[in-house]
Amino acid sequence: MLIDWHSHHTAPELAEFLKEKTGKTPHVDAFDSPDFDKRLGELDAVGIDLQLVCQGASEDADQLPANDAIGMARRSNDIIANRIGSHTDRFSGVTALSLKNVDASVEEIDRMAAKGFKAVLIYPRVDGEMKVDLPEMDPIFAKVS
Repeated sequence: MLIDWHSHHTAPELAEFLKEKTGKTPHVDAFDSPDFDKRLGELDAVGIDLQLVCQGASEDADQLPANDAIGMARRSNDIIANRIGSHTDRFSGVTALSLKNVDASVEEIDRMAAKGFKAVLIYPRVDGEMKVDLPEMDPIFAKVS
């Protein structure tokens, strides 16, 4: 089995939301498309059996105020789940989290695992400070393990 374990999807609607909130437009790869049927055809063309899909690299929710961060992560996860649709045999989502919202992120791991997501995306910095290795993040790692 050939697995593409790191593929981004920058949802246009999420890029627009971030532009409104931050004034910055996230980079959208020219080959990225919200049409996952098209993406499925591209996987077939190159012989990839399974693709793990995470949100785009510039869509880090923790660049937003804490109140908006987990909402954006949830929205991103829901968009990817919707795009994957019935193709769960060929795509698996990667759950986006917010280190500004540890308890809600632990709940988000459970919520998305129930939808078939098999991995977690963690941005290590929050407001420029390395947070991923601090003890207050332990509930996230406990849930992942």
